[in-house]
Amino acid sequence: MIVEIKAVGDLDNTHRSQVYNYLKATGCQLGLLYNFGHSHTLQQERKVMYAE
Repeated sequence: MIVEIKAVGDLDNTHRSQVYNYLKATGCQLGLLYNFGHSHTLQQERKVMYAE
C-alpha cells in the first residue's frame, strides 16, 4: 500500500498521477491520497491498480 500525504489547497491530476506512478513502479495495488491543506476538511482518495 502506498500512502501519499499532501498539504495543498486542492488535489489535482498531478497528485493523482504521482500516486499512480508510485503504484506502477512498486507493483503495489492500493494507493491512498490524503490532503490536509483543503480548507477545514480532509480530502482523501483511494486508487487501485489491478494487475495486467
